[in-house]
This record gives sequence, structure tokens and C-alpha cells, in this order.
Amino acid sequence: MNDRRKLLLLAALVAMAVFAVGDRLWSGFYEQPLADAEAAQARLTKKLTEAKRDLKQLRKRSLQLEKLRKISLPSDITVARTLYQGWLTDLVEQVQLASRQIDSNPPRAGSGYSVLPFSVRGTGTLEQLTALLFEFYRSPHLHQVRTLTLTPMSGSRQL
Repeated sequence: MNDRRKLLLLAALVAMAVFAVGDRLWSGFYEQPLADAEAAQARLTKKLTEAKRDLKQLRKRSLQLEKLRKISLPSDITVARTLYQGWLTDLVEQVQLASRQIDSNPPRAGSGYSVLPFSVRGTGTLEQLTALLFEFYRSPHLHQVRTLTLTPMSGSRQL
């Protein structure tokens, strides 16, 4: 009986050793590589999502940049100044301001763009001024009125 008990204990020990070795092999060759692969997949999926988001933002910014480029003046300051001054002259003539004077001031550099300041002076009615401002802001240019000074002329409807 003692030999049988030894054999039984030896069989149990071998079974436990086989189970321990099998568990270690299962964990090392299947579970751990699977967990590593799943973690790598999660990292790559996150990177892909971020890259898609960045690409979408870049496309959106590219479209915005293209829209801005269409309404911007040429990058050559001299050409841009000449074209814009011509456009302002046409606008002032269109609304028929009297004593008109258009002056170009020195350009100022911005971050990725240049500011071309102009001064427009003239005499006209409130209706002419309204028409001038309407046409000014209706145009597709990237521009704005920074200062507007109105001085009424005594004894007339002129400004």
C-alpha cells in the first residue's frame, strides 16, 4: 500500500508539474502575446483616430485658406496696393463723392499677411456714404473700416 501511495503522490506531483508548466506555457505563449497585441491594437486605433481627426482639421483649414486666398490681394505689396487703390477709386467714383482723395499709407506686416492702410476723404451726402459703406462691405475683399470721421458742413446736407 505504501508503494501505491507513493505512486499516487508521484502521479499527483507530475500532474501538478504538468499543469504548472502547461499554465506557464499557456500564459507565456498565448495570453501574454494576445494581451500585448490587443494593447498595440488599442494604441494604433487611438493613433488612427487622432490622425483622422487631424486630417479632417487640416482639410477644413485648407478649405478656409483657399477661401481666404480667393478674396485676398496678391502677395506682391506693390501690385496689391495698386489694385486695391484702383478698386477704392472706382468705388468712390461710383457713389460720386466730391473732393475725393485716396491716400495709401505704408504697409504693416502681420503674422503671415500684410496690412495695407488707406485713407479715403471726400464730400457727399449721408445717402452717398451709406452707398459707399454698403458696397465696401459687400465686396469679397478682406478689409475693414478702422476709423470713420464725419464732419457736417454747415448750411448743407453734405458731410
